[in-house]
Amino acid sequence: MADKKKNPPGNESIEDPYLDQLESSMEDLNLEDPTRADVPVSSQKASKPPVSQQPQNKPRTPPAPSAPPVQATDFSQISPDIPVNLVAVIGKRHMTVKDLLELQMGEVVELDRAPHDVVDLVANGKLVAQGELVEIQGKLGVRILRMV
Repeated sequence: MADKKKNPPGNESIEDPYLDQLESSMEDLNLEDPTRADVPVSSQKASKPPVSQQPQNKPRTPPAPSAPPVQATDFSQISPDIPVNLVAVIGKRHMTVKDLLELQMGEVVELDRAPHDVVDLVANGKLVAQGELVEIQGKLGVRILRMV
């Protein structure tokens, strides 16, 4: 390392204590320049293993607790131009991952509702209405029976 510190023009008198520490630390490592062609990479010696090989003794923080379920949202207080995803939930079924992976084409999954029970309309994960399934020009629709 050079003994002369190079400061920006006009700042010759400014000393940087962090630069001194860095230079001192680099000299202590006694590393050769890996860009030099006459020094084989295998002959370089480092006093510390690479950072990725050093043991990590940092304490692990526990995951944040999950948020409690949110109740119905008052959408009248939200900007009317924000898009939402509206989902009609016709029924639910709890199963294990094993059961899910064993599902076959043509198999029938029994849900928790009867064919003419109300369906839930959910906007961005929030229950907003309940209704009944109807057919509209060959497609499914939901007739609103109750706003939540």
